[in-house]
Amino acid sequence: MRIPICNSAAPLEKDFDHICSTLQGSGVNSPVIVNCQVGLSRSTTGCIAACLFREYQLAASYEGLIETVPGVDLGLLKMDRYKMDMNKDALFRGEFEVIKELIAALPDAEASKRECDKVVVKNGPPKTGGTGIKQTRENIAESKLSYEIMDDAAQAFLKQKIMDNIHKYFYLIVFTAYIREAALLCKDAASEDDKKNFALTGGKVSTPADQLKLPKTFVQYMEEHANLRTVVDEGKGKLQWERDIPADALANIEALAAKD
Repeated sequence: MRIPICNSAAPLEKDFDHICSTLQGSGVNSPVIVNCQVGLSRSTTGCIAACLFREYQLAASYEGLIETVPGVDLGLLKMDRYKMDMNKDALFRGEFEVIKELIAALPDAEASKRECDKVVVKNGPPKTGGTGIKQTRENIAESKLSYEIMDDAAQAFLKQKIMDNIHKYFYLIVFTAYIREAALLCKDAASEDDKKNFALTGGKVSTPADQLKLPKTFVQYMEEHANLRTVVDEGKGKLQWERDIPADALANIEALAAKD
């Protein structure tokens, strides 16, 4: 499946659906190969989306099966147990203003961010705890630090790139929320055929991962939460782009201006 995506930009809503339709019907342990022209940003985005789809399959298919095993700590099955290193700067933790607005606007966004961050880390380089090549979240913060020491022309380019990557991170969290909802719907609203064919002792249903069907598309999910489009469009640029002038330096400038 070829999905055209601009470098650094977020996939379109329909692009997420293309990824899901490509993976739907495959086994949860089937290898997925993702590549782009450079093999960095877009490849990492595709890998994150693919991993999130696999988490949907695991949550929707296997939790019902595991819950039939006596003595199992069901908390271990939770996908959103990731804990952020609070010693890191807020930007490296992905605590951008627009992400805070997302958490306030979408009930499951906080847990979805934790789950998404776990997958983002796993798809990052070994130095940040992953097995991949690019840390999507922390790369935004690193770009912001670089922005502050560049000339005006370079800043104009990098500012757009930073906002594009925040947009992408926002959408990855929303896609995680969509995947989490889909897993719940598949478990709790199994069809009569699924109940007949895949029922377990105790009433649980465990539909094989390769036979799961998403109850709605991501585009439909976004139509239900259309306000989020406005939130990200208006909020992705809410960063401090200019450095504060130290109070003593500002006072000195004002004194010099008064003398003139």
